[in-house]
Amino acid sequence: MGLILSAHDLHGEDKQIHIAAVESNNAIIGTVVLKPVSSDVIKLRQMAVAPALHGTGIGRDLVRFAEKLAITKGFQTVEMLARVSAKGFYERLGYQSTGVEFIEVTVPTIKMTRRIQVAPVA
Repeated sequence: MGLILSAHDLHGEDKQIHIAAVESNNAIIGTVVLKPVSSDVIKLRQMAVAPALHGTGIGRDLVRFAEKLAITKGFQTVEMLARVSAKGFYERLGYQSTGVEFIEVTVPTIKMTRRIQVAPVA
């Protein structure tokens, strides 16, 4: 995408969770990053699957794995800035659009969220 990242952009990188789908030959075929936003919200970022493998379920499996991992760490909500072209994919996984479409890094984008677990009763 031609991004130039500053130190500010990379701040907190050590707190992010990097997940990869790997073939038996150790080739990475998909990836996603989880970034804690608050004590109960985590952001799904940098979702990617090898283009030749789109539609095979790898993306779905990555998202579901990321959600399960987020639950084990106590998060209740996943949020993301999704490409509008991927909106249907995320809707099929239970995500809902919040707000209006906008342009980010030249790409039509929309914020989406999904509640992954209910807050414990105090």
